[in-house]
Amino acid sequence: MKTTKVTIHIVIAGICGCLLGCTEPTKEPDHIGHQLVAPKQPESSLMPDAQGDRELPSETHVIVDINSAQMTYENGVKSLENGDFHIALSLFQKASDVNYLPALIKLAEMHEFGQGTRIDTAKAIEMYSKAAAQGELEAQLLLGQYYDTGLFVELNTLKASEYFKLAANNESLEAIRWLIETTKLHPEIANPFEVFEWKKQLADSGDQTAIYETGLALYKGWGTNKDKNLAIEYLQNSAKYGDNFSNLALANIFLYGDDINRDATAAVSWLEDPSVANNPKASLLHGVAVSDLRKFESTQLAIDNDNAFKLIMAAVEKGEPSSFAYAGLMYLNGVGTEKNPSKALEYFKSGSSAEDPKAIFNLGSMYLEGNGVPKDYDTAFLLINKASNLGEIDAIYYTGWMLEQGYGTEKNIQLAQAKYQLAKQHGNTRSANRIAELKGIN
Repeated sequence: MKTTKVTIHIVIAGICGCLLGCTEPTKEPDHIGHQLVAPKQPESSLMPDAQGDRELPSETHVIVDINSAQMTYENGVKSLENGDFHIALSLFQKASDVNYLPALIKLAEMHEFGQGTRIDTAKAIEMYSKAAAQGELEAQLLLGQYYDTGLFVELNTLKASEYFKLAANNESLEAIRWLIETTKLHPEIANPFEVFEWKKQLADSGDQTAIYETGLALYKGWGTNKDKNLAIEYLQNSAKYGDNFSNLALANIFLYGDDINRDATAAVSWLEDPSVANNPKASLLHGVAVSDLRKFESTQLAIDNDNAFKLIMAAVEKGEPSSFAYAGLMYLNGVGTEKNPSKALEYFKSGSSAEDPKAIFNLGSMYLEGNGVPKDYDTAFLLINKASNLGEIDAIYYTGWMLEQGYGTEKNIQLAQAKYQLAKQHGNTRSANRIAELKGIN
């Protein structure tokens, strides 16, 4: 796998440019590989000595074939290391004349830094562009960073992305990371399918964050076709590296996944891992898995409501926002503790303040039913509709039902049908019955 580092190069370029009086080129490449017309350099950009004004020695005109280009290049490197800039410049020029790309890169650097010649950043960028277009990774990364930072050229994120895409195709993990991060702020750079491929490439190189994100994308179908088995494989690998988010993702999949056999036993095996021992979200999920609040599983797991209550309350104490809704449900239904609607109301209000959709919905339901509070359809509709807009599936259904009945809002059958349809798409089975009944009425 090809790798290279150019950050130090850029820093040095910036320092040298300032010290030696470099000027920004007046024209940038129209696209990757196009040449620039170098502007005339001011006298202040000349080297202190007059090397740049001397005629090249006669050996400049000696013809070099491609077979001897590498040797010529290596001699140029030795001359550069010895401080013989003018000779090095001559040798790199000869090797680059037969398209030996490493020599072209060195020649570009010498024009960029003013070694053996006057500083000419426009000419340097012209050479880098030529090398980048022919697959030279170092040039691709340099130009990408120049356009990303505005060094020597006008800042242009889109053009930077073009060079980083070339570098990504050249297997540069540095370029791939830049593309993934920059696309978050500039989505016009790439579509979700390209982003997924970059993440997968990064994941397959061993990047732990990318392994998790690739697994999640495969499960959700973000930028790729859904593949639950491959998703679980990636998430399991990520969990083995100690990524806590992977444990939680696997537990969520086995507890709530719509397209796999729900398996509370498998979920708990991930939640009992020592790496998530102090994680409040893990404590909450564990509590739900071993309680009567659990509505699903293919593998039997013993119910332990007392332990479930302790686990969920531990999550509450650590401030886990979604734990308040479940604590309220345990008090509302007397699961693992004595039934206490007033306590339930208290926890639902706390969860609502934290903008938890489930807590908001449950609070609205209490006002709808008059459970622990006086019935208040207007307040109930405001809360349930808010939870609906936040994506709570049961709230979407009940918003439709209240619109159909005219409870807390004006009756609106058309909007009710739309809510039922949305709830149905998310797996709410009751919505299908309401849709069918309303069609029959109409």
